[in-house]
This record gives sequence, structure tokens and C-alpha cells, in this order.
Amino acid sequence: MALGWTCYVLALVWGSLSPISLNTGMDNGDKLLHFLGDGGLAAGVPWFLRGRGWWLTWAGLSMVGAALEFGQWVLPTGRSADWMDGLANMAGVTLGLGLRWVLQRGLFGSGGGA
Repeated sequence: MALGWTCYVLALVWGSLSPISLNTGMDNGDKLLHFLGDGGLAAGVPWFLRGRGWWLTWAGLSMVGAALEFGQWVLPTGRSADWMDGLANMAGVTLGLGLRWVLQRGLFGSGGGA
């Protein structure tokens, strides 16, 4: 699972920082891509999350999203940073961790790991 998650992280970083167009053909479609990308990042996190681990993981993954937006701002890729993309990243992390929490509680009782 850790190898798959690592590959996902690398693909997310590459997709976020490469000079590609995110034209989805719909209004704010790039926000949906940010939301889903970071949601998958959070849902697939390969370690046990107990107690404060949830908050630390949320903060860490949210900072990854912010760092990627910063990278889009400073790197000469033709991409631009957008605070709304950052919010979409944070919302995706929140949903992904929430989904992970629900699955852990449902599959492993209260506080089990995945």
C-alpha cells in the first residue's frame, strides 16, 4: 500500500507542477481536479491514524497542497497559483480523511487501523 501511495504522490506532484493545461471544459473544473487529487492523497495515506494523528495528518497534507500551489507560483511552468485551488486542496484532504475515518470505524470498530 505504501508503494502505491508513494506513486500517487509522485504523480500528483508531477501533475501539479508540470506545464500542462487543466482545461476540463467546465467552469472551475480545475478546482474539481484539485479536490479529487488531494482527496485521493488523504484517503490513501498508508499509516494508522489515531488520536491527534488525524489533525497532524490533515495539517501536513494541507501544507503539501499549499506547497504545490507555491511551486506553481515560483516555477517557470506557465502555471499560476490560486488561493481557491488551495481551498479545494484542503477540502479534498478533509473529505479524504473523513472517508478514511468512516471506513476505519465501519471495518475495524472504534479506532482501528487500515
